[in-house]
Amino acid sequence: MKVFFSGYYMVFRLNWFYFGITLGMCEYGYYGKCYNQCLTNCKSCYSDSCVCLLCKSGYVGQYCTETCRKGMWGEQCKNYCSPNCDSNKRCNVTTGDCLGDCRAGFYGPKCETKCKIGTWGKNCLSNCSPNCDSNQSCDILTGDCLGACKAGYLGPQCQALCPPGLYGLDCQDNCSENCLHPCDSTDGHCSPCRPGYEGESCQKAVPLRRKEETSNSFNFVHFGIGVASLAVAVAIVFGILVLRRSLLRRRRKRVCNIYNQPDVISSDMNQYVNNQNQSELEEHPYQN
Repeated sequence: MKVFFSGYYMVFRLNWFYFGITLGMCEYGYYGKCYNQCLTNCKSCYSDSCVCLLCKSGYVGQYCTETCRKGMWGEQCKNYCSPNCDSNKRCNVTTGDCLGDCRAGFYGPKCETKCKIGTWGKNCLSNCSPNCDSNQSCDILTGDCLGACKAGYLGPQCQALCPPGLYGLDCQDNCSENCLHPCDSTDGHCSPCRPGYEGESCQKAVPLRRKEETSNSFNFVHFGIGVASLAVAVAIVFGILVLRRSLLRRRRKRVCNIYNQPDVISSDMNQYVNNQNQSELEEHPYQN
């Protein structure tokens, strides 16, 4: 037989050979006559009342009805939320996970993990500039390169190209004055060069003999172009004259054929011939 009291129970055992009494406490999470459950946020309570002995994570108070104050979490609210939580350092009172984004430079549920090399910013979603010279490493908060910029770039994040006329590390080198156009901001190479200079950076003077050869070659090319142009013009004029003479010859032959016709030519035909001759005289008044 089992008899319940407030917070405990007694079991009586009786048979022909044995009589015994067993005293026990209520099961964990129960109180009173051992069938009343402790309050929701209690992990355990007194066996004879609903007063909590230990609250679940995130709650405090006699009956575990109060949540942790701002910035605290865990059992008995002893833990501080991560300072890297961006939402005024607020976190879940039970797990400690941040209730918003992480501050720049951190990621993870509790925002306790620093950005990996090459990333920065909120939740580490931004990439460091590829122009950072220190293995693309940058400040996890600002994104500024942690070392010098690669050749040809400048600025905190090494995003700006060297100004025209400068190149190299920190843009400290001047482009050659023999470059016709601004040089490459990385290595100073340029093309084309001013006359008389050659090389990747236009700093090597062309030898005098080569200058003369280049000049002669240039003049020869221009002379050849001039001769070719003149020849084409002469050919066109000659072709026009030949064509014109051929047309005149055909007209005269046609007139001769008309005069060689028998005397039966009508007066209308004579009139046609006279008109044709008059037309030719008007077209070529100065031709013999």
